[in-house]
Amino acid sequence: MHKKFFKSILIIIPFLIIIVAFSASKRANSIGVLDETYAFRAISPVQDDEYVDPSTCEFKWEEVKDAKKYRLVISEDEDLKKVVFDDFVEQSNKTVKGLKPATTYYWKITAILTDVKGKEKNMDNKDGIRMFKTGLNNVSDKEMTPQMIREKWNLTFEDDFDGDKIDDSKWSHCPEWERKDGFWSNEDAYLDGEGNLIIRVDERDGKYYSGAIRSMDKFEQKQGFFEIRCKLQTQEGFWGAFWLMSPTVAEVGDEGRDGTEIDIMESAYLKSSKICQALHWDGYEDDHKSDSNIPYIPYIYEGYHTFAVNWTEYEYVFYVDDQPTWITSAGGVSQVPAYLKITAEVGDWAGDIKNAKLPDYLVVDYVRVYQKPGNK
Repeated sequence: MHKKFFKSILIIIPFLIIIVAFSASKRANSIGVLDETYAFRAISPVQDDEYVDPSTCEFKWEEVKDAKKYRLVISEDEDLKKVVFDDFVEQSNKTVKGLKPATTYYWKITAILTDVKGKEKNMDNKDGIRMFKTGLNNVSDKEMTPQMIREKWNLTFEDDFDGDKIDDSKWSHCPEWERKDGFWSNEDAYLDGEGNLIIRVDERDGKYYSGAIRSMDKFEQKQGFFEIRCKLQTQEGFWGAFWLMSPTVAEVGDEGRDGTEIDIMESAYLKSSKICQALHWDGYEDDHKSDSNIPYIPYIYEGYHTFAVNWTEYEYVFYVDDQPTWITSAGGVSQVPAYLKITAEVGDWAGDIKNAKLPDYLVVDYVRVYQKPGNK
C-alpha cells in the first residue's frame, strides 16, 4: 500500500514541476519580465572600435521580435550624462551624422516591447553600454595610406640631395654645440655627390663629432606628412634622428599644443633591431613630459627604410616602411608649425662609442613633406 502510494507520488512530481514552471513563466511574461532567450545583441560599432567615421556613423543591433521600437542613446561619458543623441527608432539600425572627430563615445540600445496588458517594458541588450572612438573628419582620412597621401596631397618640401653641396635655401648646419658625449660639427654633414646626404660620426683627437642640419627659418609647417628615406648606422654608441622642432616647445601651460618635439625616428637600438619614436613637450626642465614607442623591426639596420609621421589636428600616426607603428595624441597634439632636423648624437643610450669602428654614417636618400589640400 505504502509502496504504491510513494510510487504514484514520484510519477506525479515531475508533471507538477513542469506545470508550476509554465505558470511562473506565463505570469512573468504577463507582467513584462522578459525571458533571457529574448535578449538581443548590439552589432556595431563594436566595443573599443576605433576610427569610426564621425560624419556618418551607422549603428546596428539584432532585431527583436515584437519590439514596438528601440531607444538609442549616445553619450560622451559612460554614465550617459553627456548625451549627444537620444531618440526612438522603429528599425534595427540608425545612421547618426555629425559626431565630433577624435572623440570617445558610449552607446546603448534598448528594445521597447508591450506586455499582455498593453504596458511598455524595456529590454536591455546583452552587451550593455559600448564604447567606440571616432577617427578624423571622414572615412577617407581614416583610410589614407602613405601612398595615397603621396598621390593626393600637396608636396610642400622635397630634397633628393642631388649635387655636391647642401642646398642652403632649405637647410642650415646646426650650431656646433656640445651634444651629449660629443659635438655637432659642420664638416660632418655633407653630400656625397651620388644623391645622398651624409651625417657622419667620427673621432678626432679623442673627441667625437657628428653632423646635424635643420630647416629653421627656411621651412616649417603645421601638420602634414613628413617622411625620410635613409640607411641607418652599423655601429653602436650613437644614434641618427629625423625630428621636428617647434620654437615654442619650451613653453609651459598648454601641454604639447603650444609646441612639441616630434621624434619620427631615433636609431638608438642597433643590437635589438628597434628604433624610438617619441614626443616631448613643456620644455626640458622640471615640467618636461614625454611619451614614446619603441617598435621591434627586423633588419631595420640593414639597407634603406622610410620613416614618417602623419601629424593631424587630432593625432600623430607614425610609420616605418609605410606600416603604422604608433598612433597617439599624447600631450595634446601640437597646433603650431615645426621645422625639420636631421642629426646624429653620441651617447651611451645607444651603446658604448668606444666599441664603434668609426667613421660611421647615417645615409639619407630624400626628405619629403606633404600637406593635405586646404590646410595652411
